[in-house]
Amino acid sequence: MEVGQLIELQATPRSPVKLECNKQPIFTCRLERLDGAYTLQVEDLIYQNENLLDDLLSR
Repeated sequence: MEVGQLIELQATPRSPVKLECNKQPIFTCRLERLDGAYTLQVEDLIYQNENLLDDLLSR
């Protein structure tokens, strides 16, 4: 993912969203709006694989 990247979601503002990487669920999120744009608010960690999280955070 990159800053400003647009991701098409099949969700409404009330839908829980599951964020996945390589078909592995990572986070549950809530869809929100900020300054006219939709954002994902991370609510909970689903998958706790240190190597995967370290790789995601290092980018």
